[in-house]
Amino acid sequence: MKKNAASPIFVSGCRHCLGDKKVRFRSFSDKAWSYLFVAGEVDFEVIGNPLCDSCYNDLREVLIDSHVEVEATEIPAKIAQRVKSLSES
Repeated sequence: MKKNAASPIFVSGCRHCLGDKKVRFRSFSDKAWSYLFVAGEVDFEVIGNPLCDSCYNDLREVLIDSHVEVEATEIPAKIAQRVKSLSES
């Protein structure tokens, strides 16, 4: 993945839609990633990886529309560990 020197935008493919687009890392909480995974909105491999603007906006809308369910979601250990390990690298 090549990093664009002017901003935190990467030239690569989006892991969610698999489109060849510019992507960037998005900071969703562990609970948000957990909800998106449990609700079937993202595959495990997408968690913590860069997203294109379109996918980010779509997932953000899902989280906004489901904020009550997001707060009630328990964080599976494998998701918390994945988010932590990706944020440390």
